[in-house]
Amino acid sequence: MMTKLPVRRSLSSIIPAAAIFTLLLFIFPGAWAQESKNASEFAESDDTLATLQKFTKLRSARQVQIKEIERQLRSSPSDSEKKELERDLAELSKELATLKENFVEVAAGIGFSAISDKQEQGFNLQAEMLSLMEPVVREMKHMTSEVRKKSDIREEITFYKTRIPKAKVAIENVSALIAIAKDKSLKEYLQDILSDWKRHQANMESQLQALELQLNRIESAETSFSDASQTYLKSFFQKRGLYLTQALLVVALILLLSRYSHKLIMRLVPGYRMEHRSFRIRL
Repeated sequence: MMTKLPVRRSLSSIIPAAAIFTLLLFIFPGAWAQESKNASEFAESDDTLATLQKFTKLRSARQVQIKEIERQLRSSPSDSEKKELERDLAELSKELATLKENFVEVAAGIGFSAISDKQEQGFNLQAEMLSLMEPVVREMKHMTSEVRKKSDIREEITFYKTRIPKAKVAIENVSALIAIAKDKSLKEYLQDILSDWKRHQANMESQLQALELQLNRIESAETSFSDASQTYLKSFFQKRGLYLTQALLVVALILLLSRYSHKLIMRLVPGYRMEHRSFRIRL
């Protein structure tokens, strides 16, 4: 009995502690989830910064190689050697551009192509048929030029309205990395990328504003033309309609006078109804 008492005491002390721990898990699940989420975000940011530091070192190395090749090109007297150096320079420049694209995509979450590339138009049977029937539809296209212009402007407006939010998200991502980056060269490179994104955003916003202004002008011109047409028709029927009514009344009066004079002649001139009338009566 004496040997079993400590076991019972240890079990009695462990069970309440486990129950309290389980109860805390059920009561504060949000705190544990938030803490784990913050930890994962910090870990992801650290991995991102480490990757960007590797890209920065590779970029610096490629820039040094490019400067060296450019120096050799300036001093090389051989044409064959210059051609070989130019090929190497083109390959290194291509690699440097690829590194920049990868750096931008990792830092911002998206690349510049996500806001600059438009969707390629696939094969359109209707468009192909219209191109074959171009002589027939040329006049129709000319008549609907304003409508198609408005449609193109609306498509451009939709394009920029969907790309500007992406640029804003990219700016937020790069700004967050700049705030936690410690490497000086990496931070400077991130600042350059941030400036590029801000420039793209400003250009897209200015393009959007110009397109919206152009669309408003076209719609205002259409409204003015409609109002002018209504005013012209109203003026026409007010002024020219009066002249037309007067002319119709004159014609009706002439017809009535002709009919009345014919009856009067038949009544006053003897022998007018005879089948064989003399020349004097016919005259």
